[in-house]
Formats: sequence, structure tokens, C-alpha cells
Amino acid sequence: MIDSEFESWVRSRNLYSYIPAKLTKSENSSESFVWGTLRVSPQVPKSKDRSTWGSSLQLDSYHQQLLLANSDEDLLLGFSSVVFWGYASGTDGIVRPARAMGKVRVFRDGRAGQAANSMDFILTRLKYARDFAKDSKFCEALLELMEIKHIGMSFASKLIMFMNPNSAAVYDSVIAERLSKTDKLDAMYISTSGSSAKHKIKQSDIYGRWCEFCTTSASKLNESGLQWTDWNADLNRFRAVDVERAFFSLGR
Repeated sequence: MIDSEFESWVRSRNLYSYIPAKLTKSENSSESFVWGTLRVSPQVPKSKDRSTWGSSLQLDSYHQQLLLANSDEDLLLGFSSVVFWGYASGTDGIVRPARAMGKVRVFRDGRAGQAANSMDFILTRLKYARDFAKDSKFCEALLELMEIKHIGMSFASKLIMFMNPNSAAVYDSVIAERLSKTDKLDAMYISTSGSSAKHKIKQSDIYGRWCEFCTTSASKLNESGLQWTDWNADLNRFRAVDVERAFFSLGR
């Protein structure tokens, strides 16, 4: 990133509008999703008006607190909520909560012909990953999470980002395609699909470099005194995830 690009990155971050969907604990016995002792209810904004969404930082904090919690139930809620958030919408802006809940159920129930992960296995991988994420060891964290069935690079990176948004970022297909088309950043492109051990090692290396780029870029933006504007009009300093979200807002 060069100085002349700083303000365009601020404008791009200000355009970020991925809907803040999440799952919350519920006392309603008729709720459709129960996993062990966890009973959840989906929460999706009723309006597409971003000014009614509160703060994107609030959603980040909600997921971070759950993913760093000592309680297994809270950790499982954090995991489930990130999956729901990730699938509730897309670059088209259409909200699909039923589809998102279906994706969460896959982790509880498995798919036809493929058994689900055990809850203990998921929780163990999450705990290892968050220990790595706390120490900014994002390559190792990614590899841990990709041991979970149905978790590839994209969703592993979403979980890591919420564990440490100051220094970690999402690497999904939108980011990958944009990187492939961006001069001087195309060396950080890799397909987010693929399941071979060799490809996962390459993905983890690229992911570590991407997080480093986002963290360094955030520092440069902050040193320049620039801030981005949240949905509720609050001004904020840049974190690694804010650089990634500016990049995401550019689309494919």
C-alpha cells in the first residue's frame, strides 16, 4: 500500500455491509436448533439500512468473547454463530437465514454418507486454534481448524479472525479472487478449495502472509491518522480485519 491509496482504503472500509447475523442463547423449548446443552435462536437485522445495525465492532466483540470463553457451551455457541454469520448472506446482499441454519446443522448431524465430528473433537480443535491465534500463530491455527470436517480455509480464517481481529483477517474466495487481480499482491493468491495435506500447508503459509499484510497495512493507516466510519457513525482506528474488510468491499 502506498500513501496515495490510503484514503481509497478508508472509503472502501466505510462501504463494508456484510449483515451482522448471529446466534444467541434461547430459553424457548420450541427453538429449532439444540446441540447438547446449547439452545440457540437466530438473530438477523430486520432492515437492510446499515444505520440500524448498531456497530460492526459489537458483533466482533460478541464472537470474540464467545470464542475465547472458558465455557464449552459458550465456545460452541461462538463456533455455531460464526458459521451462521458466514452463510446468512453473501456478496449479493440477500439474507438466507434458513440456509445458514442448515449449514450449522451439518456440524451437529453430518451429511449423507459422512458422519459428523464429535462435539469434543470440535471443541478441542477450537481450543488449540485459539491458543495459536492469541500468539498470532495464524498458520498453525488454520491447520488446526481445517482438521474439522466441512471446515476449509475460508471458514477457518473467519473463526481465527474473530479470535484476534486486531491481527488476523478472513481469507475467502472473494479475497482470493481480488488478490489474483491485484498488482503486487497476486503472489498471495491461493485457491480456498482443495483438501490435500500439501495444499493445506500452502494455504496456511499464504494465510499467515495475508494476516501480516493486513496488520502492517493497518499500522500504516493508523500512523497516517486515518480512521474508518462504522455503521453507527463511530470513528475507529484500523485493525487487520478492517483492511481485509476494505478489500472485501471491492468485490471480486
